[in-house]
Amino acid sequence: MIAGAPPRATDESDLVSSAVAAAEATDRNAAAALGITPPPTIRAHRGRIKVKSDSLLAQRAADEYVYVGQDLRRIVVVAGILFAALIVFWLFFTIVDPFGIY
Repeated sequence: MIAGAPPRATDESDLVSSAVAAAEATDRNAAAALGITPPPTIRAHRGRIKVKSDSLLAQRAADEYVYVGQDLRRIVVVAGILFAALIVFWLFFTIVDPFGIY
């Protein structure tokens, strides 16, 4: 192997991970050359993550749950109105029979 050359990738996932690592290294080097401090790299966590109940993340989640509850209530109300309108139209067309369908 040539010194300084990246190792050969054995499969597609190795190739992708080496490409990502090379891109991150290039970004860090470019930022360092310009004197810019790059933001920290955020990695995705797998599995359950324990969150303290008094943390900022828990507070944000609680705020989001309020909006989710409001949205679900609106969805239920709209569905109820549409179902009621469907019943009213069915009764109208069944009883009045304006087009002679029945």
